[in-house]
Amino acid sequence: MSAGTTPVTLPPGCYGLQMESDGREFNARPGGTVHIPDEYSGELSQSNAARNGMITVGLRANLGGRRGRPCTGDRCRFIAQVWSENCPRCGSLTGEMRYY
Repeated sequence: MSAGTTPVTLPPGCYGLQMESDGREFNARPGGTVHIPDEYSGELSQSNAARNGMITVGLRANLGGRRGRPCTGDRCRFIAQVWSENCPRCGSLTGEMRYY
């Protein structure tokens, strides 16, 4: 994401947005994210699509995800929360997540 842009998440099947003010188009994969210059933020937030929840304007918060502590048990592949010292499924110790 570059400075001075707002991420907009498109609904499934939507290939992009066209601004009503000047006709400029921003295209992406269906259901993807386009980065709109901040000069269009007012137009986006007042659009019917944003008011009806069809597009998501701005940053999204994500709680959880795959970051955590993997179980060190032989067959358990559970990823526990980052604060867990023991696996809640099998009781084995958890280790540090490795990112490649």
